[in-house]
Amino acid sequence: MPLTTAEIRTLYSGVQEYYEDFDQPGIRVTSVYQADGRMTFAWSFRGEVRQGTGRWYAENGQLCIDYDALLPTPETPDPNCRSMTGVRGDRSTLLGATNERGLLGGTIILQPIE
Repeated sequence: MPLTTAEIRTLYSGVQEYYEDFDQPGIRVTSVYQADGRMTFAWSFRGEVRQGTGRWYAENGQLCIDYDALLPTPETPDPNCRSMTGVRGDRSTLLGATNERGLLGGTIILQPIE
């Protein structure tokens, strides 16, 4: 079931995200989402690693990221928004990110920042 804007805002305030892409196997992203909307990330694919910063927000039932430097490719939209579905556990949250075709594009694990 899709998450609401309020649910996304609550889930992403003060967490670390581990993302693995289905559309492009091998892409992994680790991001930290601060409660004030700042975020940092490390993106890796086939031995290449890139890091960056941006701002995150939730609107219209989507998580949106506005990257300070567009990453990883020119075809990545900025801001990059995606619908979310999920299940919340005791210590972590498992989410799915829906791509622009409406298909599940990857898996996400959220854990509180320690």
